[in-house]
Amino acid sequence: ENIAVIESADISFDQGFNVLTGETGAGKSIIIDSINMLCGGKVSRDVVRAGESFALSEAVFDGVEGSIAESLATYGVEADDGEVMLSHKMTADGKSTVRINGRAVTKTVLREVGRTLISIHGQNDSKVLFDKAAYVDMIDSFGSCMSEREAYEAIYRELDFYRKKLRDVACDEEQKARERDMLEYQIKDIDSKKLRDGEEEALEAEKLRLGSIEKINKQINFAERALSGGEKGLSAIALLFAILKVTPAPFCIFDEVEAALDDVNVSRYASYVREMTGSTQFILITHRRGTMDEADMLYGVTMQEKGVTSILAVDLEEAEKTIAS
Repeated sequence: ENIAVIESADISFDQGFNVLTGETGAGKSIIIDSINMLCGGKVSRDVVRAGESFALSEAVFDGVEGSIAESLATYGVEADDGEVMLSHKMTADGKSTVRINGRAVTKTVLREVGRTLISIHGQNDSKVLFDKAAYVDMIDSFGSCMSEREAYEAIYRELDFYRKKLRDVACDEEQKARERDMLEYQIKDIDSKKLRDGEEEALEAEKLRLGSIEKINKQINFAERALSGGEKGLSAIALLFAILKVTPAPFCIFDEVEAALDDVNVSRYASYVREMTGSTQFILITHRRGTMDEADMLYGVTMQEKGVTSILAVDLEEAEKTIAS
């Protein structure tokens, strides 16, 4: 309510595959920005509609149960009858009020709860796919061997613990004396340098910055090429789906992530989204026909009257039945 050009909008997304489409500037991205408010994203007072005193975004999630409900419980959020309500109100003077199930909470709690319920991905949000730290989890999850890995890690930690104890027992007094002499020498050597507080950290930071510039540029160029279209673009999206399998979310938004793909790969992308709708509710912002063809519901966002956004909804399955009859 009162967000940018939208005066008021109520949308009920169905389970499965939902698509938002419409002409540029009609307000599709504003709807996503409204949902992003519930994920604790940065919001400025500019979001408040001109002439209004506040902007409000609210969402009710149903069917919240199992591991998702357990995760929310760690933040003190109970899913009564499987429902959770998130609310974020921003006043024109920049003050925010956030609530979960009607109870005031901090922005940090809203951000963690929102991220548990919602996963939002845009065209430029896939650089995390090139984070090597996530590769091991992806591979182990794909191979269904997470439990074996956890058991191995527990045994390895225990082995490492006893190895350290064995080394401590084997360290004789002579070795300790040599180490003490060495440490005393090093302390005197450091003192003689008359180092200033923070000097070492500043030099290390500068060294790291200078050494990382070329590497960062290479990674950025690689990410841009990977998302530039064709098979490489599809590979990047496939990695995105792999992350969703490792850390699933009940509610997921894709903002034109298939924009650079050719028509054949758009159809492959949309078909894979369809396969995942059994466990995740998808909302896709798109202008691609191949994506729309796979949708259960199609929402058209338009601005037929200046400053007023309208939303039209079509149940594609019901429409097909009507046409067939």
